[in-house]
Amino acid sequence: MWLVQRISFNMFNFTVCRRKFHPGEKGTKRLMRIWGDDLICVRYKYDYKRLKRYTTIELKVDEAPWKPKKIDNFLQKLVYIKLMKYETNLHKKVKQHTGRWNKEQLLWEIPLWAALKLKIDHRIISEVTKKKVYNNTRQ
Repeated sequence: MWLVQRISFNMFNFTVCRRKFHPGEKGTKRLMRIWGDDLICVRYKYDYKRLKRYTTIELKVDEAPWKPKKIDNFLQKLVYIKLMKYETNLHKKVKQHTGRWNKEQLLWEIPLWAALKLKIDHRIISEVTKKKVYNNTRQ
């Protein structure tokens, strides 16, 4: 898959970054043998003025633990998760992480940071209707 990521143009230079690969993808194997786990990505840039292709890499040079002083507002945002009835252990974990059952949506409400921590972010429901869900009752 190729992607036009950046075009830089001035009177001296006209280059296009057409391809960006992550470690393990085609075009990164040789550089992975050299740099190993420190390799973040490989980019192929094309210079139309000089008619050259450049291979650039992004490397990890330092790694240290980091704990934010304040959790970002983005991570505090409530998301909706769908859990099955038989997943009782997961229900308990969600409740321990401030999750609660939303009767109107028939989904679990949990902060995004908790969904990421529990590794259930793949269960996030992207669109939830704002309408209330009513039971079908006979009158």
